Amino acid sequence: MLHTRIHAFLTPIILLACLFAGTVTAATLPLTVTGFNSLAWIVTNTGGSNLTAFTGDCDGSSAGMGISEATSANGATDAFDNAYQLYVDGVIFEAPADVDLKGETLTAGPVVLSGLNVTLEILFSGSVQAARIRAIFDNPTNVAIAVNVDVPINLGSDTDTQIEQTASGDKLFTEDDRWIVTSDNNVGPDAVNTTVIYGPGTPDVTPLAPITQTVCNDSKAQPEGIGFSFSITIPANKTRSLMFFAGLGSIQGSNNTVTSAIANAATFNSNNAIDTRLLLGLSDTELLEILNWDFVATVNAAAVAAAEEEDRTFIDDFIGCSVSNSKTNDPTFLLLVLFAFLGLGRKIVLSLRGTQ
Repeated sequence: MLHTRIHAFLTPIILLACLFAGTVTAATLPLTVTGFNSLAWIVTNTGGSNLTAFTGDCDGSSAGMGISEATSANGATDAFDNAYQLYVDGVIFEAPADVDLKGETLTAGPVVLSGLNVTLEILFSGSVQAARIRAIFDNPTNVAIAVNVDVPINLGSDTDTQIEQTASGDKLFTEDDRWIVTSDNNVGPDAVNTTVIYGPGTPDVTPLAPITQTVCNDSKAQPEGIGFSFSITIPANKTRSLMFFAGLGSIQGSNNTVTSAIANAATFNSNNAIDTRLLLGLSDTELLEILNWDFVATVNAAAVAAAEEEDRTFIDDFIGCSVSNSKTNDPTFLLLVLFAFLGLGRKIVLSLRGTQ
């Protein structure tokens, strides 16, 4: 398709520019990533349990990558006590020594688990109070591979964790709820949490019953949180993924109120209503590979809606190369930028994406 040819044209230019100026930064864990309005996310490689995903102690002494803590945009702290670890057939994902940080996106892996090349990617939005967690499973073999995936989320609200609302409109959390809003006894001081587990429509997989509200014990010996499991199959020589969202406070805006969190959690009830900034960097192919979201009917509309933002992403890739390495005055870099954007405007991208 024309759009594919445009991207085929752009991609080597971006790669060449970044070869000179670099956008990907090698990093090690633990790592603090700053998001929207100074929101801070702390990622460690020591958040695993000494037993299983939903039992034992996850007090920071066992290996396993996850979000150990986060502070909301208005300064509310203690959002997590080790969360979003990934277990494949009971074995936790442990990040390699080096991880990649490119702009807002942290990528670790691949790590071989149950014959799959597993990558954990987390986008820490610079525009809203939310992170996108994507577990990517690549099957390099000639046979399908079936695995069980567990995701424990230990909330910082501890024994004061209070369910404010679920996707079904009540305060009873089951596997039928796509999302849940919880608080620290409604008034804080911890950040309000929105946990988005799967999408609307008819995704290929939904969580297994039952969903648990008891996960591994944190450093305070308090296991309150959210735990869910998926049974997934990765076809031979194919890639599939699972995608979750972690919202803090109001998600949109900078406050930390339960009312705002519930209102904005409802945007996850429709694929078309999801803030497109939370889907940045995902191609149509990658959207269709997500097992727990059904983007089949909406992927083209989402692509068109995100096209203008994607233009900015292309620009940010070049600017990021420049700023991160002080190459602004490098004539080779500037020539590549000029060459990349000659004749390529937003209207062309929009029209080409709309023809898919």
